[in-house]
Amino acid sequence: RMDAKDTTLRIVDYKTGGSPKTPANIEQLFTPSETRPNYIFQTFLYAAIMNRQQSLKVAPSLLYIHRAASESYSPVIEMGEPRQPKIPVNNFAFFEDEFRERLQRLLKEIFDENEPFTQTEDTKKCAYCDFKAICKR
Repeated sequence: RMDAKDTTLRIVDYKTGGSPKTPANIEQLFTPSETRPNYIFQTFLYAAIMNRQQSLKVAPSLLYIHRAASESYSPVIEMGEPRQPKIPVNNFAFFEDEFRERLQRLLKEIFDENEPFTQTEDTKKCAYCDFKAICKR
């Protein structure tokens, strides 16, 4: 969902499961791990697209439906090292350059013909994969 209020374009991604995560930094969004904050990566990708499409500041957020009734819950994404003050992401422009640079490196790696394709070692990911019959997992 996108809506504009005052000088801000809010991008709200609704989630029906999972729990909010706080990445320490942008690199953590790209580092394979069971605890990778993939929802935040997805929402930051939307923000990167919209940040260059219009002039409002972009505020990506995640609204976890099952937590929304709590008075202390906020959909604002936060970044920061554990046990350190967190930075609310209410203006994606502060994170955009680093995110785009890291995204470019990832895309370059994905499309590099000299980079061999390898199957994931985490076979739990195969359970819902549309292509598991092809790789025999």
